[in-house]
Amino acid sequence: MSIKTRGIVLRESITRESDRVITILTANGIIRAYAKAAKNIKSKKFAATSPLCYSEFVLREGGELYIINTAEELEIFFELRNDIERLALAQYFSELVVSVAPEQTETDEILRLLLNSLYYLCKGEKSIYLIKSVFEMRLMCILGFMPDLVACKECLKFEDSTVFFDVLGASIYCSECLPKTIGNYKRLTNSELAILRHIAYSEFQKIFSFKASEKSLREVSNLCEKYVEAMVEKRFRTLDYFNSIRI
Repeated sequence: MSIKTRGIVLRESITRESDRVITILTANGIIRAYAKAAKNIKSKKFAATSPLCYSEFVLREGGELYIINTAEELEIFFELRNDIERLALAQYFSELVVSVAPEQTETDEILRLLLNSLYYLCKGEKSIYLIKSVFEMRLMCILGFMPDLVACKECLKFEDSTVFFDVLGASIYCSECLPKTIGNYKRLTNSELAILRHIAYSEFQKIFSFKASEKSLREVSNLCEKYVEAMVEKRFRTLDYFNSIRI
């Protein structure tokens, strides 16, 4: 029995001389599939089974792996290959999704988020830190790790001259209510708090539609990656590489 699905190739491994085993994010979870001779540049499956390509696949079950009968590329995101920073960030997105996305469970929101993030990375019209922050924080929200950013956890004050984000507790405190105990608290300006609220609470079609200073976006980006690390409890090799080339 054959099935047809669309998805983004998150990573590949080479078996034998030219065969590929690929990890694909689909709307119904992550799957792994085998593509015979797909590493051969003359193969009709070559482009469609390459990392970061969005493709349509016809698959059949084959034990632990699906077998790819046919693969047709829908979007290659070719422009990423022309910018090492944006390519590195896209690879980090892929590694993060591989680590957190479930198998055989509805993941259409994650797929949509990744597709939109790669699209904006290719266009090059938005700050790389804006795209990174949106992807990291919104992904955590989709996975059930939405922080409470509405008001101070203790006194319910909506804004303060200085606000602190509790990375491990996923909540905010005003300056008066900040716990005296040692913790992982990150100081936020009102602008930075507004960015986080927009990303977490806006309708999906609006999450990339905001403007902020590059300084604020850098600070929010730094906080978001620390939040991901705290929630997922893992460091990412591709993120370390991205940060190294940014420096």
